[in-house]
Order: sequence, then C-alpha cells, then structure tokens
Amino acid sequence: MMAPLVAGMVWYFLYNGTFGWYHWLLQSLGILGPKSILASADTAMIGLVLVDVWQWTPLITLITLAGLKRVPQDQLEANMVDGASPLRNFFSVTLPNLYPVLLIAIMLRFMDNFRFIDSILVLTGGGPGNATKILPVYLFEVSFKFFKLGRGAAIALILLIVTIILGKLLVRVFDRQQPSKRRKSRRPQDSPCAAPNRFVIVAAAARDRRAPQPRTEPAAKFGTHARAAPCKRPATAMPPRRREKTA
Repeated sequence: MMAPLVAGMVWYFLYNGTFGWYHWLLQSLGILGPKSILASADTAMIGLVLVDVWQWTPLITLITLAGLKRVPQDQLEANMVDGASPLRNFFSVTLPNLYPVLLIAIMLRFMDNFRFIDSILVLTGGGPGNATKILPVYLFEVSFKFFKLGRGAAIALILLIVTIILGKLLVRVFDRQQPSKRRKSRRPQDSPCAAPNRFVIVAAAARDRRAPQPRTEPAAKFGTHARAAPCKRPATAMPPRRREKTA
C-alpha cells in the first residue's frame, strides 16, 4: 500500500504537461490538447478520480477475493447439478454470500472519500479555480488557512453527522438485499404435546354449534370436532423397587 501523499506525487509527474508519460499518451491519442489534464477545469476532477481508483482498487480486490473464498462450494455444485448456468449461480449463490464483504468494502471507500484531501492538495490544491475544491479541502482552508476554527469545527461536525446517516442508510439497503436466514420459531401450539389454547377450543365449539348438523348422525349433536391423537411420550425404564426385609 502507498500513502496518498506519495501517490499524489507520482501522478503529479505522470500528469506533467512537459515530461509526463500519461500526458504524452493522451495527447498522442488526440484526447488532450497542449494543456495538462490537471490544468483544465473540465478534466481535473477526472484526473483525481483516476488517482483514487488506482490507489484503492487493490484493497477492494483483496477484500472481494477473501469473500469469494467463503462461498460454499456445495451450494454451487448443487445448483450446477440442477442445471443452473454460471450467471445464475453467481446471482443466486455467490452474490448473496458476498453481501457482508461488499458492505465492508463500500463502507471503507465511502468513509475514505469524505476525507479525500491528500492527493488533491498535492495535485491541484483545489484548482483550477474551484473545480476540485470539495468539502474536505474547504474545511482545511477554513480551519488552517484562514484560522476560523469555530466555523471549521461546525463543518467537521456536520460532515460527521452526514457520514453516519448515509452509512446507516447504506447498511439498511444491504440488509434488505441480503436474503434473510432467520427461521420461524415453532410456536408451542404447533407441538402435539403442548397444552391447547382455551380461546381456540371455545372458538371451535362455537363454530360447531353454528354449523348445520345432519339428523342422520346422532353423534353430530355433540360436535364433529375430531379428537386429537394422544401424545406419546417415550417410556422410561423405572428402577426396580427395593424389597424391605422383614424381621
């Protein structure tokens, strides 16, 4: 991994309009004119985005690779036996298992972008004009260039609150996308050995009274509700009783 300041210095020389290798390549392809990519307000932000992507893509790749190692292979093989295509396998098995790992990676990059300032100060300093003056750069200038510490503290607090709120929303979105693994707990009424609910018994009896009963069956006067099978409990062997010795 490389420090953002060092990465900014490396790309400063690559973007240089005189001897920069990237500047020469883009100018040879007809994409850029004589100006450097950082000297134009239209392309300066694109250059900064390329620096950030180049610096942090290996970290995201390693995190995603670690997530791919934890994908259960038995589910993939079962889907393949059922005739699922590799694309279907990816969306139904691989991607749901990657949701926690992708959440961590996106949260890291999300928080890093709210404090992305090192490379900007090295490459453009917020210019040309105000083309690359994002909120962290403005916070730095207010606090340490104009020494308005009260306003800088207020901006930093608002930035922290916005980061927390957007992070919570991001976590909620990923929780909705992730398939639920919770199993419904079995209610005690579902067990055959559980005590019956009084409300259920009263409601069943009232329903049987209101239902028309056929006269040909005398047993129907007492209700047609089927009797539940007795609960069979496992028999336990009782220890033999000791006989008392009589004198």
